[in-house]
Amino acid sequence: MRTTLLLCVVLGALSAQAQSQTQQATPPPPPPNTQPQYQPQPYPQQYPQQQYPQYQQPYQQPAPAAPYKPARIENWNPGDPIPEGYHADSRPRMGMVVGGALTFGIPYLISIIGGAIAIDTGSPNFWPLFVPVVGPFIQAGFVPSATEKLLFVFDGLAQVAGAAMFIVGLAVPHTYLTRDRMAWIAPTPIITRNGGAGVGLGGSF
Repeated sequence: MRTTLLLCVVLGALSAQAQSQTQQATPPPPPPNTQPQYQPQPYPQQYPQQQYPQYQQPYQQPAPAAPYKPARIENWNPGDPIPEGYHADSRPRMGMVVGGALTFGIPYLISIIGGAIAIDTGSPNFWPLFVPVVGPFIQAGFVPSATEKLLFVFDGLAQVAGAAMFIVGLAVPHTYLTRDRMAWIAPTPIITRNGGAGVGLGGSF
């Protein structure tokens, strides 16, 4: 009985010692990971969008453009109505004036040169060529040759036509309408005698 009890005590001691060595040889388990995991959160709007009331601007029809007014209206006759903003004006018919002057001047110049040469050569009866317009017709009565008479008649007719065109161009001017002058004001630079500068207002009325 004592032997059995002693054996049990010895076996219990050996078992306790072996368990103690087994516990020392086995490493302790790692501590649990207690660090909290990052959970993505929705990004808050730093500046919340403001809601503004919607105002609908009423549609404005653009103003119609002012009608174009030419500076001059040529196709106008005296007695026709004058539009607003215009006034009647006239100028010589320069085409007829220039054409008449050339048509008259060239034959008359040839006549006076020919008359001067004829007088210098001993024919004093060619003095009518110095008279404009009617001189060639007078000279045609002094020459016996039919060819000379025909040339002097043509000379006289050319001078008559040129003089008539010149007179009509001046006496019957071309009438037209001119747009009235509008008043305007604009800044104008001013420079004084002392070298100073400034800005003034200039205009026309």
